[in-house]
Amino acid sequence: MKGTHGTFRKNVESIRKSGFWVNGEGARCGKGAYFWDYENQNYRDEAFVLAKAHWKQSFKIGKCSNDEGNDCVVYDVEFEDSMFMVDTLEKEVRERLQILLSQHEEKFSQGTHPVDYSRLNGIYDYFIEIVERQLDRVVHAMRFTVHVDKRFFPKRYVYLNDPTCVVVKEPDTVVNVLEINLVDMLNELCVN
Repeated sequence: MKGTHGTFRKNVESIRKSGFWVNGEGARCGKGAYFWDYENQNYRDEAFVLAKAHWKQSFKIGKCSNDEGNDCVVYDVEFEDSMFMVDTLEKEVRERLQILLSQHEEKFSQGTHPVDYSRLNGIYDYFIEIVERQLDRVVHAMRFTVHVDKRFFPKRYVYLNDPTCVVVKEPDTVVNVLEINLVDMLNELCVN
């Protein structure tokens, strides 16, 4: 299995030295580095588009600066065969996770306000701990469908199911970089 990861050009040296940054608190699907996954080489172009769209979303949320360090870089990676992944697309896994989320949902609601699902991310880490205890083995990653912001992602996701991503807890142990692609998108998004 392979994947793509979109980031800023200024992060390339840090990734080379220290590996992929592992998102902590506030990360949508728990701690880990996020990759748009694919198995079929024909889908690689779509995973590349998703990585660029994620970069675009991150860029637009921050300040628009035509600094080359802000330009888009897409990593092509390959996951080790030894990587053990829990796939939330499998019905039994999805049901167990939904039960766990529903048991903790009330803790994250604020009176009559809707649940703040962004604060539920620790539940995913807790779920991994449960699976690791039950199976007596390390879980390296989880695969999720990810709701994407239609303002930044291709319009076809209005009609298609949300794409999948793999959240890898310790990417340095199971992710190999295949290629680093500089994608010139600043001129498209910024006007001096």
